[in-house]
Amino acid sequence: MSGRPAAIVGADELVASKIDRLLQAGAVVTVYACDAPPSAAVRARAVAIEPGAPEPSALSSAAVVFVSPAFADRVDFRPARDAGRLWCTLDRPEQSTFVNPAVVDAQGIGLRFVTGGASPALLRRLREDLEGLLSAPELTRFVDRLAGIRATLPRGQRGDRMRAAVRGFALKGQILFPRWFVEGTEPPGE
Repeated sequence: MSGRPAAIVGADELVASKIDRLLQAGAVVTVYACDAPPSAAVRARAVAIEPGAPEPSALSSAAVVFVSPAFADRVDFRPARDAGRLWCTLDRPEQSTFVNPAVVDAQGIGLRFVTGGASPALLRRLREDLEGLLSAPELTRFVDRLAGIRATLPRGQRGDRMRAAVRGFALKGQILFPRWFVEGTEPPGE
């Protein structure tokens, strides 16, 4: 993506993490606000913000397009699908040409999760919970210490020594399900 154009349709909170990932990959990001005020999270990022909906030509020249579900009716994904271009309408796999994984990046640890579009809301919740868990200061110190140990070891000795260094480390957790699921009832509405 380095130096390539990327477009984001909508300037709400949902797109902020996509902007970060695109910027980390070196993309030149343009956000189309679609006549809605950009969220503080979007304004805080170093990207071009254009008012209104994008012209189709702006989207067809982008290497990848992300669309906030709130603005999915402002753009037509079918030309991208027909041309085999990368297009992702968040939380709407039926209006996307690829599945966008939930990403957890904390303490130099990157995790990717996909459900094949079955439950984007569950992925978002998993990402939020894991980011909170992996952001513990103790984990930061542990990862830094492991990096220091690894840097002192010659190749060929790293595997056994690093396996020994992480022995005793574990994640222990509990999965809590919502009441409606446990009781076998229907989920509540908004």
